[in-house]
Parts: sequence; structure tokens; C-alpha cells
Amino acid sequence: MGAFELMGGNFDEALAHSRRAMELNPTDAYIKARCAAIFTFVGEAERSLRLLDDAEMLDPFLPVYCVEERGVALHSLGRYAEAIESLGRLTFQTNRSRLYRAAALVELNRVDEASRLVREAVWGKPDLTASAFTSGEYYRDPEKVRELGRLLRKAGLPP
Repeated sequence: MGAFELMGGNFDEALAHSRRAMELNPTDAYIKARCAAIFTFVGEAERSLRLLDDAEMLDPFLPVYCVEERGVALHSLGRYAEAIESLGRLTFQTNRSRLYRAAALVELNRVDEASRLVREAVWGKPDLTASAFTSGEYYRDPEKVRELGRLLRKAGLPP
């Protein structure tokens, strides 16, 4: 429910459902990892990192889409080098991990490397655009979404 509320822009409800899920299942690594995304999107990325630490201690074999939340949280905190490192260690690169790495690389003035990652993402999904990608990144702060789109366009992703 938290994820559905998040997608609808109901951030307080998303948090409430996430907290309740963790109360009901305090040792469920998957729930903690998925809830971490919601905390990042509402502006509590430090809390997200703590949840991911807990989740990875409970289950060191979480799916990639859970583990990539660490890189997204680090990016959200402006810890770009750490985000690049974290996302680069994933055993399977998703378009999301590539694009967040690209955005972080642009922030570090490494645009050529960022452009390579964007080309990889577009190769697997030719209709991928910055606006299509950012429409699925549900930050409470609309400036975060705009900035992510700007960085991706600078790396070469079509608008």
C-alpha cells in the first residue's frame, strides 16, 4: 500500500503504510528494503540507508532492485562518488542504476562516462527519455525530479 500511495503522491500515507508494514514484520528484509525507497523519496534518505543496512544484515542476497536503493539514497544526499561506487557494484545493472550513476557522474563533471551509461540504457530501451524515466521517480520535492532530469539530459538522454 505504501508504494501505491507514493505513486499517487500521498506521501504521508505512504510513510504510514511503510511504518506499519515494518511494525508487523520487523525482521522482513524485503519490506525494509522496499520501504527504504519511500523514505528516500520523502526526503529521509539517511533513514533509508539505515533501513538498507538492517535489510542487508537480515538477508545479504536481496534482489538487485532492493539493493540499488542504496545508490539512489546516496545520490539524493549528494554523496555522488559513493552512489557511483554502490550502484557500480550491483551484480546486474538496471536502467535505473545506470541512469542514477550517469546523473552522479555529471555532478562530478565526468560527462563522457555519464554519456556512455546513457547510451547503454538507451540501447536496451530505445524509446527511453528523461521525462519518462523521471516520471517514475516519486520525490516529494519536485525540484529533485527536475534536477535529475536536467542531469540526465546533460548526459545525453533525450528530453
